[in-house]
Amino acid sequence: IFFIGTLFFVPFILISFATTLVFPLWSSFLCALLGAILAGTSGYLAGRLFPIESFFKSHRNGKEKFVKSVQKNGFCAIAILRVSPTPPFTVTSLLAGGLAMPYLTYIKGSTLGVLPVLVLTQLAGTQFLNVAKNPSYLSLSLLIALILGAYFYKLEKNRRVTQFNMKENLKDYLQ
Repeated sequence: IFFIGTLFFVPFILISFATTLVFPLWSSFLCALLGAILAGTSGYLAGRLFPIESFFKSHRNGKEKFVKSVQKNGFCAIAILRVSPTPPFTVTSLLAGGLAMPYLTYIKGSTLGVLPVLVLTQLAGTQFLNVAKNPSYLSLSLLIALILGAYFYKLEKNRRVTQFNMKENLKDYLQ
């Protein structure tokens, strides 16, 4: 499911959330974690087959920044990309493979990066099922709190990405 879903750019968060609707909490968490590792590995291997230049035809400046960050500290770069809302899961895997990042560095960073997302989606999915099965003010409040937390998390991440891009663009402009 994860391999096919990420291959067609289905958001990783949706696939992880869906596992909680099918399996009990710990089973769905392990299934989602294993699925993330396998999907990331398949994307990484596909990236090894394609030249990296094909990913950056129109974004030369983006290529240089990405290559520098991966070469400087690949583990942290991949972990941060996995936690951030952009780029898509598959793109990160393809690029890491295309840059020939060492596989163990990639998979460790990728696994660490998806853990917070997995925990949030697993908790949200479980709480969603609790509200559906046993509606109460407490279970509904917890679900709303999780949704608001995820929403504000995404807003903060987008704000930081925008702020970072503005600083980088200013640096490029001044040079």
